[in-house]
Amino acid sequence: KERVGMLLLIIFVGQVCWKRLYAGLLTVIVGILFGSIISMAGYSMSLKGIFLCVIGLLPHVIFYGISYWILVCHWMSDKVGRWRKSKVLGVLFFVSLGILSEVYMNPFLLKIFL
Repeated sequence: KERVGMLLLIIFVGQVCWKRLYAGLLTVIVGILFGSIISMAGYSMSLKGIFLCVIGLLPHVIFYGISYWILVCHWMSDKVGRWRKSKVLGVLFFVSLGILSEVYMNPFLLKIFL
């Protein structure tokens, strides 16, 4: 529920007239948050914390990253392209795969490495 709500918010705000500025700002925010998470994991548990953080984030971040890439490519394009059904289905498909991997794959991987 939370992931879908955030996705809808990102898509809604991305439809404003300043798409490039929004895409750049969102990329900077995501980079800062990812760096902060890795830094705090390394600070609290050293190299083991960074490794566990990467193992915990890797499966679903791949799928979320692909859907994010589709959105950013659409926002950064020079052409006034249409938002096609294939883009909608692609974003929904990869977000769904990200949610499923977050629910089912992450506990399994963390159980193996812990």
